Amino acid sequence: ELRKTYREVGLPEVGGVGTEDIMSALTTVLTWELLSYTELEKDCRERRIPVRYDDLGVHAPPADKHAHLLQQLKVDLKVSLSRGVYEARGIPVERLGAWHTLDVATRLDEFEAMNND
Repeated sequence: ELRKTYREVGLPEVGGVGTEDIMSALTTVLTWELLSYTELEKDCRERRIPVRYDDLGVHAPPADKHAHLLQQLKVDLKVSLSRGVYEARGIPVERLGAWHTLDVATRLDEFEAMNND
């Protein structure tokens, strides 16, 4: 059940992640879900995640800003939990940041799924 909940909030299933790590990650995500978007902005800045609302527009409602920042934080958490996996694939996580790391990993998955024709 715990691992199912972990996956349902969008976190990766990574070998070696113990119950303590799962609980910590779930606590973090649940906390983010309850914070205001202004508090999420602070967490983004602490994690060096750019706070931009380019896709939402200047006058986006707070709920949209919250959802946008929550998604960014979850992607960052996901990448940080799987950092070793990405780096083992040759992806420079530190240089790319979370979003680009996921983009590169997705593209590599697509390449690996192709046949050699």
